[in-house]
Amino acid sequence: KGERRLKRISRFIAAALAVIMLLPLYTAAADTWKEKVDGEIETAELDRSNSYENYIENHKEQPNGTDDIIIRGDSFFSCSSAEALTTSKDFKERDGVLIWGSSPEYAEYKFRVSQSGMYQMKISYFPLKQSQRALEVAVKIDGEFPFSEAASLQLKSSYKSEEPIKQDERGNDYNSPQTEIEKWYDDAVKDSGGLTDDPFKFYLSAGEHTLTFYLMQETFALSAVTFSPSPEYISYDEYVSAHKEDNLKFSCNKKYEAEAFSEKSDSSIIPQNSNNSLQNSPFSFTKKKLNIISGSNWSTAGQWIEWGIEAPETGWYSLSFRYSQSYNKNMPAH
Repeated sequence: KGERRLKRISRFIAAALAVIMLLPLYTAAADTWKEKVDGEIETAELDRSNSYENYIENHKEQPNGTDDIIIRGDSFFSCSSAEALTTSKDFKERDGVLIWGSSPEYAEYKFRVSQSGMYQMKISYFPLKQSQRALEVAVKIDGEFPFSEAASLQLKSSYKSEEPIKQDERGNDYNSPQTEIEKWYDDAVKDSGGLTDDPFKFYLSAGEHTLTFYLMQETFALSAVTFSPSPEYISYDEYVSAHKEDNLKFSCNKKYEAEAFSEKSDSSIIPQNSNNSLQNSPFSFTKKKLNIISGSNWSTAGQWIEWGIEAPETGWYSLSFRYSQSYNKNMPAH
């Protein structure tokens, strides 16, 4: 009896230890893939021989793709965590959505390409950010980063002023709080530093492929990843020629104030005051008027501002800016 009791106690202790050790094993596995991916991303970013510039040079003879390839967010076959990644059939008026509740996490997808060629990658997403940090993702195709920049892709967010510029009791302007705009984005991935104007192109051969999608920073909802043929651009002369039969006339002038924007890329881009020219508007000798967009917060390639405009009638319009470039002497602004 004593031996049987001892054996039962031993089995109980062994079972208890197995249960106790189960969670640490899962945690260790999660930490392992995250450390592995961090190392791969660091290596890819440092490998300049696999830069996007070299990648495009190596694929310059490849034709443009032909069809749109749509990968639904919820169609993954493998993911890092069933608890952190959940699906939704109706999220912000879209179905087939994958909600990423934490980062870093990953999901893997299979897709088929009918025609070999160069494709842009468009990501349809809804930011669920908990801070002012940028959304950052990384993508592998068939287990490899196609070029070093694919290991660190920043997705844009938009910001706005909660209210128009206000005046205090003395008539001086002041900014209202800045807030992130909650909306769906359908944007092709591009270089966040502004080194290239066009979205990145990815070469896809005909056949089956695997896409590994990593969310490295912040949280979001993913509706779809779409590979689309790169658009063909026409020259300005071709554009004018295409409209020469429209018999359009040059229409009226209309001015829009720089500080009256509708959206912007960074919350830190805010209207400022400048009284160094009477042509700055609005202008006042005695009151502080916010009449420019300037400063170190509006000086980085890739930043952007949008204004809502209205054309009073169909016609030809020229576009001009009143600006001062005083940060980099003798350097053009693009």
